[in-house]
Amino acid sequence: MRAPASLRDGTAKLVKRGLRRSRSFYTPLALLCITALVVSEHRAFHDGFRAISPGLLLLICCCVGLGHFCIAITSYSFFRAVGERPAFGLVLATHFNRLPARYIPGGIWQTVSRSLDFSAAGIEARPILRLVLLEMGVALALALLIGGVCLSLASLEARRDLALLLAAAGVIGLLALPVVDAVMDRGQRSDPINYGIGIVAFVPVWLLYATAFSLFLAHLGVSLGWAGDAGVYLVSWSAGFVAFFAPQGIGVFELTAGYLATDSLSAAVIASLFVFRLVLIAADLAAFALYRVLCVVMTNVRRTDNKEAQQP
Repeated sequence: MRAPASLRDGTAKLVKRGLRRSRSFYTPLALLCITALVVSEHRAFHDGFRAISPGLLLLICCCVGLGHFCIAITSYSFFRAVGERPAFGLVLATHFNRLPARYIPGGIWQTVSRSLDFSAAGIEARPILRLVLLEMGVALALALLIGGVCLSLASLEARRDLALLLAAAGVIGLLALPVVDAVMDRGQRSDPINYGIGIVAFVPVWLLYATAFSLFLAHLGVSLGWAGDAGVYLVSWSAGFVAFFAPQGIGVFELTAGYLATDSLSAAVIASLFVFRLVLIAADLAAFALYRVLCVVMTNVRRTDNKEAQQP
């Protein structure tokens, strides 16, 4: 028996209010703790920045930029899986144009702004909600699956069972998502072929981000090897993702990654890992800027071609 609509709406409002208040409390607290950490461990923070050579920064930016392109392919495939046929250019433009919104306090504004863009393009609300569910669900499930496998390959026996358990949870998540999606759309299942294509397209995203993280750890001198670094990154990202009170997993990611990488909660390591977050922000903004420059160049080229075509 379903609960009355008024009760469901009231519960939803209560949950949203609780999330908003928890984030408004946690975000300044996390930033305050990070500031204190940077001040107290300024040498480690400084060493972390010194480890970032121009070549390393370029490699990380390339990994992140290619990752974003793969995310756009994933979104396009998931739209097709739920019965929508938007142009790939629209999906790509919406993703890159809204990258800066990831860093507006709250942690959800890129998703919100992309959804509004899709709605303005004529896509109905239900397919957009299904897209968001598939994007977030697949990202988490694949992070657990790939991260768990990588961590099990690189970890000691004591941690291997937990890693395999996380990998199994990822597999279950990938299998359960179509069922949840069908429930959201009143029994209408998503297209399995396009759903599978979306999953395959997202795998390189995590491999690229894990590679960027491994390159960073190698320059710090604390790398566990690619498999170990990838496992640390993806499991830590998953921890930050499920920590709903922490926008973008701030603080939670660094603590988890520091513990998995060193078996301790060293303030110096955590401060150094926070540098990686700043590097990712710079890489995201660089990808956004490059995309905008390419758009301007392509627009000018088209205008020139049109003028030449109109000349007698």
